Amino acid sequence: SIAEAAAAPPDARAIMLNLGSGPDLLPMPWVNVDAEGDRFKREGFAVVQQDLLDRLPYRDNSVSVVNFSHGIEHYVVQEAVLVMRELHRILKPGGVVRLAFPDQKMLCEKYLAGKMDEFAGIQPEDYKLVATQSLKFSLIFFSAGASDRQHYRGHKSGWDKEGALELSRLAGFAKASVVNFNE
Repeated sequence: SIAEAAAAPPDARAIMLNLGSGPDLLPMPWVNVDAEGDRFKREGFAVVQQDLLDRLPYRDNSVSVVNFSHGIEHYVVQEAVLVMRELHRILKPGGVVRLAFPDQKMLCEKYLAGKMDEFAGIQPEDYKLVATQSLKFSLIFFSAGASDRQHYRGHKSGWDKEGALELSRLAGFAKASVVNFNE
């Protein structure tokens, strides 16, 4: 698991990447990688500015762990496949890619059940200003119309467990598994 990999004794050769980090930086030995990385640099954190659609500056089979949390949904499906293929290229055999994303299927189920208010505690203030289930769904899923531009960057694709497994297969990963949130 990613927690076990992060807790393992430091290895000078281990490369651990936090992709699409935005301001949510992980401390060293993690390398935080973001298209706007220069905006987020601060002492005690390794930050690299890098567009994930470009070739990553790592050798084949050189990266031990990749954390990619809430980033893949900001790419159209074809781009997501390219990004994941690049991760497949740089990942060491036995390495771990942790991919986290808003669960499209679960969001649709909550919308249809009229339970979008369950997300109010983890959304920006804009979310609390709208009353309808439809607009709440749109703010989360499509990231439409919000004034908090740091939070709502525009989702370009939606993912669920089955889609993530298919994405992994299309990228060349022979082994992939899905765990539930907080596991």
